[in-house]
Amino acid sequence: MAKMFLKLWLIVSATVFLLAGCAKEERSLPYEEEQFDIADYEFVVNASNHTDPLTRLSASTGSWDQGDCIYLCLDGDDANVYMLRYDASLDVWGVYNVPGANNMGFQASGVMTALYCTNPTLSMKAGKLQGKTLGDIVYTTSASYTKSGKVITVSITFDQRPVSILKIEGAGGSCYAENMTNTHTTLTSLKDMTWDSESSQYSYVYDSASDIAYCYGDLPAGGAVRVRYSGGDRAVFTRTYDGKSLATGKMATLQGPASSQAASWTEDMSEYYETGDVIVYQKPRLTKPYTIVVLGDGFTAYDLRENGAFETAARNSINYLFNLEPYNHMTDLFNVYFICARSNERGATIVSTGQDRNTYFGIHWNSGTSYGTMDVKSPSAMKSFVQTYCPDIAGGISDLTKTAILILVNETTYAGLCRSETNGQTYCMLPTITRSLSWANAAGVTPKSQGTYLNLVAHEFGGHAIGRLGDEYYHEDDGAYPFYGSLNSEHNWTVPFSRNLTSDDTNYEWSWMPGDGYENEDLYEGGYASYKTGVWRPEIISCMFDNRPYFNAWSRYLIMERVYSVCEETFNKSVFLAVDSGRSIWNGPALKSGAEVASDGEAEVVPMLPSPVICDI
Repeated sequence: MAKMFLKLWLIVSATVFLLAGCAKEERSLPYEEEQFDIADYEFVVNASNHTDPLTRLSASTGSWDQGDCIYLCLDGDDANVYMLRYDASLDVWGVYNVPGANNMGFQASGVMTALYCTNPTLSMKAGKLQGKTLGDIVYTTSASYTKSGKVITVSITFDQRPVSILKIEGAGGSCYAENMTNTHTTLTSLKDMTWDSESSQYSYVYDSASDIAYCYGDLPAGGAVRVRYSGGDRAVFTRTYDGKSLATGKMATLQGPASSQAASWTEDMSEYYETGDVIVYQKPRLTKPYTIVVLGDGFTAYDLRENGAFETAARNSINYLFNLEPYNHMTDLFNVYFICARSNERGATIVSTGQDRNTYFGIHWNSGTSYGTMDVKSPSAMKSFVQTYCPDIAGGISDLTKTAILILVNETTYAGLCRSETNGQTYCMLPTITRSLSWANAAGVTPKSQGTYLNLVAHEFGGHAIGRLGDEYYHEDDGAYPFYGSLNSEHNWTVPFSRNLTSDDTNYEWSWMPGDGYENEDLYEGGYASYKTGVWRPEIISCMFDNRPYFNAWSRYLIMERVYSVCEETFNKSVFLAVDSGRSIWNGPALKSGAEVASDGEAEVVPMLPSPVICDI
């Protein structure tokens, strides 16, 4: 390979920036002067590279990068070190003291060791410059300097590289060879150019450009090379290199999984969860649990890795719910499972836009403004899937009437729906929308509720699916409930629904609450998703009104009553009052959304989701 000679000149004036003042100490030294200040000198820096290949990305560009640093150790003195930093805009090297070093200056002439590393983390420890040297490393033990009056000339020719370079063309994005090791990761002495060989670690990509990645370290002598994408899908591929090796300091070029040699690579699926694999969030109860199952639709194999997209979304959802009152008082009554299902494509099918996705459960709906039709392709197949893989149901300690199913959809279009039956079977579907959303309120109700899909987990899953609560919102142009004075029919189901609403303002279930300290638990007209008058809710605003992270007191009571009933635990007012916070009015966030919430102007204003659909599942 042709050699590169990079000659860079710098005149440092008396105003040169110092990283730290020079440490002084009284001692006998072979220097011409006891006091040394680099601000008093002019420097000429001549830095060249003779290693093969050259330096950072130099196999392609042959240049130094902005901020590249070279560390110098003068005349065999571990404490007399300096740093050069490259300024690409001026094509010069700046000369700086190193904090903590005893910078005693330059003799009339002398020798130096010099180190360049793409990613150094070095500092003075025990009188030596030590620390991490990750990425590409080049050095020399035979650099030199001369001093003539107030001009110091530094000459560096890098001639050694202790690591090898694997160049991956057709990387398909940023990636690294994960079984490439590097013993040169911890520098112990800049003077002696020694590394702690006991601290070897797997290397990683530090340099990447376009579809090329550069990995540093030592390749296995033959055997398999594993390449992992560090962004995007994070896929893992392997390729066997029989009888091949890479000499120290040399570079090998590998055609990657996204190149013309893609067929030579094998995708390693062993790290991904399979369909039916169960991730146990918690299992505190061996008998009579309330079972929660979280499924995912539109999550591909790459999303089904440990702490991958599906597991993260599921865990965030349950964490959010269990930090909300009243769920925070009864988490030990729930067994919670995340059950994996591999989809061939991400997303969901949206009929009006022509978006057709091949997903495991086939969740689909009409449009971005019409999601009341939202459903899985086959409710009976989804039910059978849960019965087959849910440990509680398969083990005979629970059934679908005592199980709430949350299906997270790997889609960013706003939608969501809960489907319930009179006997308590229920499932709800929610896209995992992490962008900021804002729900408009009825006139006179402020502030607006803002959050992400986690707020919908609280409303749709915690409110409708588990708590069997009805919607408390209404629209300004809604009319009157036509059956004034009667109970909602849902109150008479086998497992009652919508008991947080009443159409009888003289005989309602939460009338006892003001006498037990809940002064604001009253009658507020409007609700049931469709009526401005003729129905009443317990508080002016709560989660079932606009998705804010707060359930009103009567709703908290109903949620606890339902869960305790499934678990066959004793529940009454005394049990409730012993643990409840006593809040009966919204007076601030009960829980942050789990993501920073944008201001009204930045959040996407969306409508409330439709009321639960009654169905057979």
